[in-house]
Amino acid sequence: MLKARKKITKREIKEDPLVTAYVRVQKFLNRHSKTINIGLLAVVVLVVIAVFDSKNKKESQLKAEREIIMAEQIYFSKDYERAIEALLPVSENYRGTVAAGRAVYYIANSYYEQNLYEDARRYYQQYVDEYGQIDYFKIASLAGIAACYENEAEYLKAAGEYKKAAQEAGGDYSQPFYMKDAARCYVQAGQLETGQALYQKILDQYPDNAVSDEIAFLLESM
Repeated sequence: MLKARKKITKREIKEDPLVTAYVRVQKFLNRHSKTINIGLLAVVVLVVIAVFDSKNKKESQLKAEREIIMAEQIYFSKDYERAIEALLPVSENYRGTVAAGRAVYYIANSYYEQNLYEDARRYYQQYVDEYGQIDYFKIASLAGIAACYENEAEYLKAAGEYKKAAQEAGGDYSQPFYMKDAARCYVQAGQLETGQALYQKILDQYPDNAVSDEIAFLLESM
């Protein structure tokens, strides 16, 4: 014999904010059904969805911020293995938030500091792909990818990534430094002329930069 279906109480309905909102909208529509057309009905539904979506995102961001602060304390203490353990849940559970982006970047740095370059490069690339529009960490991530390749003796790949970092830096003070890194990697890869040309470009564009004297010396010694 089939059991009678348990009736949902008003209290249980109130415990679900989405259901509560739906009921309110439904009552409104019942009272004004003659004057509301289909187009307006769609707008009302979309507004309700947008409100709850916005609320959920804000709550998610607040939770992510609380967790990233604790994880960052471990990271800045240079306990990189524990830092990765604390940062991974933030990067996975709150994907798309600013806090998750920071977590991804710090995970990459943590792997790099342990000489785990393949893992570091993977997370630097994830930051560039998923969070590169957020802040200056994109430049640092591109440089991080380059540094990983350089440590693996993949000098041409490293040079290309350093050039990307320099281009992304634009007029930032770090641009000539990344250009110098790219030139160094071209020289290490055996592309001496390409490296020399890039060194000269730095001297021409940034004659008074802190790296100018060093680059002038390198060019004279080549």
